[in-house]
Amino acid sequence: MKKLLPIFLVAFSYLFLFLIFFFCYLILGLISDDNYLLLLVILFLGLITLIFIPNMIYAWLLPKLGYNEEKILFLNMVLKLCFIPFNLLIFLLPIYALVLPIGFLVLIMVLGTPLGIFLIVFVSLCLITTSMYGIRGLWQAYKEKKITKVFMIVNMVMQLFLILDVISSVIIYTTVKMRSEEKCI
Repeated sequence: MKKLLPIFLVAFSYLFLFLIFFFCYLILGLISDDNYLLLLVILFLGLITLIFIPNMIYAWLLPKLGYNEEKILFLNMVLKLCFIPFNLLIFLLPIYALVLPIGFLVLIMVLGTPLGIFLIVFVSLCLITTSMYGIRGLWQAYKEKKITKVFMIVNMVMQLFLILDVISSVIIYTTVKMRSEEKCI
């Protein structure tokens, strides 16, 4: 039950990405529906309200639910790794545009419409939401004296940039795990 919100975060993010690609076909006229943009906006606002904001808050409540810094950072690492295919799908869209003749139209439609703004905001929200787990775990590890202040600040900044966030999540988890094992010995 404790991991339900992070699972919803990953599942609904992929679902929304599917809806965005579905929206591309709507733009191209392959499927006709007049209310697709309104539906996308409603779903997007619902995701923010029901998934992103609760996950951001939940990350800060984890220590009160019995999670130590190692468990929080492990959860952060798993979330970051789960979002690798998600980010690849989004950033491979220009390659898709170069390979398929109709792909160029999809790229123009995505970047030249409100959908491009949705993609940028959506990826940023996913990044910030998953980064809350890393930032909370870093803060907890710093309070437990398992990492230095410089290490904490550098990795907090890294958590807010794509690609660096995945590298940072692996580094901070392994560092804190090794320090925890050193204290046990």
